[in-house]
Amino acid sequence: MLRQLVTSERSPFFQHFDFMELGPMNAAEAQALLQKSAPPGRAIPAAVVTQAVEILGGHPFYLQLFGEVLTAGEPPYDVGLVRQVYSELLFTRTGRLALYFAREFDRLVGSAATLAATLEALADGPLRTMDVARRTGASSGAAARYLEPLGDAVVRGEDQRWSLVDPVFGMWLRWRQPGGAVVPMTVIGDEAEREIARRLSALGFELVYQSRASRGAFDLLGVRAGVQVGIQVKRSALPVRFSKSAWARLASDARRLDWRWLVAVVTPASQVWFFDPARARVGAAVTLTEDRALDNVLQWLEAT
Repeated sequence: MLRQLVTSERSPFFQHFDFMELGPMNAAEAQALLQKSAPPGRAIPAAVVTQAVEILGGHPFYLQLFGEVLTAGEPPYDVGLVRQVYSELLFTRTGRLALYFAREFDRLVGSAATLAATLEALADGPLRTMDVARRTGASSGAAARYLEPLGDAVVRGEDQRWSLVDPVFGMWLRWRQPGGAVVPMTVIGDEAEREIARRLSALGFELVYQSRASRGAFDLLGVRAGVQVGIQVKRSALPVRFSKSAWARLASDARRLDWRWLVAVVTPASQVWFFDPARARVGAAVTLTEDRALDNVLQWLEAT
């Protein structure tokens, strides 16, 4: 809109101004912005600042939103809380960055399914025009026409491949596609969480890091058909043991939040097991063994 105001011959501002294009800040500038904008007594740890710049790049608006959401809570800003902030900001439908990208998406594509398909194809990485055509089921000529209306949201590199200008927008596009529930874990999760996310996403679960309001015992929240399931993720060989106090905290958080809950175990051999807490063996400690694992998570979900 601002560009039209100064470039349209019908505008009273025509030829009155020159453009100055401002690109993203470099890493040092972006880190300084986050550190200096933190409120008194709520300094953001250097490791969190570095990670934020790696994920969000040098866009000041994205970094400011991240800093605001993070420092709205009380320190310490540990790994669990930081993950929840990314989830709230970018990987939920009502997140502030998610809403911003939703408006940008609507501006770019309107009701044109072809333009939406083109953007979604480029979200997976740079593509040549013929690859865009193949991904969208169009001819090369049609694909070239689809790319043109996307304007400054896309760029063509020296290798003749097209890509999205904003990789964070691309990350959001991948998240909103079918199977995209795994995307947050690929960005901010560990290996075990990524594997559990892949398995549950294939079963139709939407997955988010649990609400920052509780700072509770669960690593993930899975939602399927309106049912909320708290998930404790363990990277361990079987059997897995919990102290009674740790187990009681899981059960207490589940009751307080009115969630169903599971324990998901990824073994060093990358085997994945899901456990119903009601089937755990309780003694001096709480033990999960292979013979107590669920055969079918969806049957468990529907039966109880």
